[in-house]
Amino acid sequence: MGNLQTAAPAATISDHPPSRPRGATTLHPKPMASPDRPQLPPVDPGSAPESPEAEVPAEVQEERDLTSIRVLATLDPKEIKDMTEEEREALREHFITALETATTAEARVRLYARVTDMYLLDTAIGAALPVIGDIATSAGSAGYLYWESQNMELEGSDIAKIMGWQVADAAIGLIPGIDLATDTVFPANVLSARYFTAQLNKLIANAKVAGVPEEVIKKMVEDADFMITKYDFIYKMYKWVKGNGQGKLPDPDKPQITGPKQK
Repeated sequence: MGNLQTAAPAATISDHPPSRPRGATTLHPKPMASPDRPQLPPVDPGSAPESPEAEVPAEVQEERDLTSIRVLATLDPKEIKDMTEEEREALREHFITALETATTAEARVRLYARVTDMYLLDTAIGAALPVIGDIATSAGSAGYLYWESQNMELEGSDIAKIMGWQVADAAIGLIPGIDLATDTVFPANVLSARYFTAQLNKLIANAKVAGVPEEVIKKMVEDADFMITKYDFIYKMYKWVKGNGQGKLPDPDKPQITGPKQK
């Protein structure tokens, strides 16, 4: 018998998919467009327009807290005069509230300065406790005046000067003997109190421009000054003697209420 060769079964298409030539690109079917979705043209990222920036007004007015003592004291009088009557009326209410706080703070500081410097309380403490007493009184004065400066909303430069007076006073106190002589020549608390009075005077001047009646301002100052006029017996006697029994000696540190009426 001859060798029988069995023929291999013929390969079908389903058994071996056609091979893809090397380097050929696979094609994917293009998705069909949805009838409900708008068809947008392709956008070149390099040519995309930039989003327009919001226009900034040429003059942007700074928001100011008109209840602040510092802002009210530094307002330009011309700006107050240019306000409408409704604006000035609202501003007057802010001035009255600010004056209630400022007058009492200034009076407290003025009384403190008189007791510690003019009546030599700090000098007596420094004589009883050399060096330690001077440092203690300067530190106490610095803390108290800083607290009052926050109530009065003094400028940062004025606060720095006040603290500088206290540091200088404490440095002088480190030299025994000299501190007692310089307390009368270099009254740190009296010098510091002048910044409070100056701030109050500026506030009073602008309040008068805004239309706050002078009688109202005077009443506030007198009410705040009550602690001095009633309890400062030494100063009352001093005024009586210097005023030839009339007590009319003007107080150089007192806020200036009277003056030419502002229009």
